[in-house]
Amino acid sequence: MKCWTSGKTRDTNMNVLKISGSLEVFSQEKLIRSLYNSGVTDEQLWRVLGAIEAELYEGITTVRLFKIVHKYLKKHAFLSASRYNLKSAIVAFGASFFPFNFFIGELLKALGYNVMTDVPIIGKNWTHQIDVVAENKKGHFMIECKFHNQPGFKTDTKLPLNIYSRFKDVEYSWRNSQGKRDKFHQGWVVTNGKFTEDAIHNGEYTGLRMIGWDYPAGSSLKEMISKNGLYPVTCLSSLTNAQKAAFLAKGVILCQTIYDHPDRLDQFSLGKIKAKRILEEAQGICEIRPSLVSQ
Repeated sequence: MKCWTSGKTRDTNMNVLKISGSLEVFSQEKLIRSLYNSGVTDEQLWRVLGAIEAELYEGITTVRLFKIVHKYLKKHAFLSASRYNLKSAIVAFGASFFPFNFFIGELLKALGYNVMTDVPIIGKNWTHQIDVVAENKKGHFMIECKFHNQPGFKTDTKLPLNIYSRFKDVEYSWRNSQGKRDKFHQGWVVTNGKFTEDAIHNGEYTGLRMIGWDYPAGSSLKEMISKNGLYPVTCLSSLTNAQKAAFLAKGVILCQTIYDHPDRLDQFSLGKIKAKRILEEAQGICEIRPSLVSQ
């Protein structure tokens, strides 16, 4: 982790209340990692820590702590606030009735995969409706997506076991298809939440690629998004909730889409000043790549 040249990190005996209902000792070190990963400067980081210190109290909820930090960032480090809001921005898909698998599809397209979503595939024994099918030069991937619209839930072992069974049925079909039989085939499980330990064990044992919000270290969903600057438009503080839903409905899913094609904003009745603000925020989010600090 970066060595800070000003201020001191400290842990206290003060507890924070997690969404799960359990208590955890507040760690300033953990908060610093989160802030630094959102792209704040040294000066901004220590200003945030100083500003929130007076508002901390025994038993503060993690939700309340997030809101305090996010409010301060919106006022003093606008772009960092958008990146810091990533987890909530993903959860916002549920409020917009937007399929999480479409976002995963767009994310993989931006990373160079050929992608199809909601694909019917005839396997050896059954026909399957697959969330995402992705392909590159190296392999062919059957991807099932598990979306949680409430924080704190974990994906248990039933899902990877079910997906592995479906994948083996699909894999049989792929291995007997012209142009696909010689490729590497793999099933993936992708979630915006967390996995139980048993789910990870069973998934990895069967050869599935398990991608959770913060798993595996170095290539989690959070890091996949942050390292590549592929943030969803629901991160944008300059959009109202109704506008976010409208953007998603018209297929403007990533900030990168606005960055690459500013003319896409013309299909929305935004006004010049509003459109300029949205474009500047999207550009800023896409251009800054903080070197992520290990969680």
